[in-house]
Amino acid sequence: MSRPNQLSTLRILLTPAFLATFLSDSVGLQYASFGIFFLASITDWYDGYVARRSGAVTRWGVFLDPLADKVLMISAFTALWLRGYVRGWMVLAIAIRDVVVTGLRWYAMFTDRPVNTMYVAKFKTTTQIVAIYVILIYHLARLKHASGTTALGGLVAWIERTGAIDKMMAFVTLYTVLTGVIYLVENRSHVRNIVLSFYRAIVPLN
Repeated sequence: MSRPNQLSTLRILLTPAFLATFLSDSVGLQYASFGIFFLASITDWYDGYVARRSGAVTRWGVFLDPLADKVLMISAFTALWLRGYVRGWMVLAIAIRDVVVTGLRWYAMFTDRPVNTMYVAKFKTTTQIVAIYVILIYHLARLKHASGTTALGGLVAWIERTGAIDKMMAFVTLYTVLTGVIYLVENRSHVRNIVLSFYRAIVPLN
C-alpha cells in the first residue's frame, strides 16, 4: 500500500477513536478528541500532498481518499448530533449526498470511466472541517466555562445568543447538497448508465 493510501487508511482508523473519546463521559478524553480529530484532518491534506509530490496517484487512492473524508465527516457530524450541536436533518442530508457520490465514484472506478471532480466539491470538505473545528472549540469552551473558567464565557454566550452554529451548519449543509447536485449533473452520463443498468436488472423480474 502506498504512503498516501496508508494515510487515508489511518484517517479511517482514527475515526472510531475520535468517536469514543468525544462521546466519553470523561472530560479529559473529550479534550483528547480534539487532538485526534486534528491528526485525522491533517492526514486529509498530507496524503494528497504526498501523492502529488511522489507521483503515487493510483486509481484506488483516488477512490480511497474521498471515502476516508466521508467516513470521518459523517461520523463527526453524527457525534455532534448526539451531543446536541447539529440538527438531525443536516446530518441526514450530508450523509445521503456522500453515499450517492461515493456510489457514483465506485461505479466509475469499476468501469474505468473517471468521475469529473469540481473545485467547489473539493472546497466542500474544507467547509465541513472548519465547521467541526468551530463546534469542537465551542464544546471545549463550554467545558472550561462549566468548570469555573470564565475567560471563555463571553465566547460561549455570543455563540448561544446569535445561533452562530445553526447558521454555519445551515450553510455547510446546503453547500454540501449543492455540490452533490453538481456532481450528478457533471457526471450525468454515469448516472444515466447506472439507472439503465438498474432498470435492466429489475425488469426481467416483472
